[in-house]
Amino acid sequence: MNDQTLKKMREMKLTGMAEAYQAQESNNAFCSLDFEERLQLLIDQEYDRRKSNTLERLIKSAGFHDSRACIEDIEYFEDRKLDKQKILELADCGFIRKGYCMILKGPTGAGKSF
Repeated sequence: MNDQTLKKMREMKLTGMAEAYQAQESNNAFCSLDFEERLQLLIDQEYDRRKSNTLERLIKSAGFHDSRACIEDIEYFEDRKLDKQKILELADCGFIRKGYCMILKGPTGAGKSF
């Protein structure tokens, strides 16, 4: 019955749920959970997988120079004159919600592309 269930999940493109189901079946710790808790874990796994795949697809289609760039990796060297507090404020994207536009300018190597 497990093989049939897994096959049906994969046919319905519920691969995240199928993987979580296999993990639950192979781990005795999940046996103590009731049906609703196990189902919630399965759905959470599928949801997270789909969101992650969507984000990866959007980043890839955006054609970023460095798709792995993130705010946490910015280096605040003295000669770059970056205001860390201002960068974090901009990363919150509050300017978008307020309807403001933003232009980045600075010398070569300042990190505009990053």
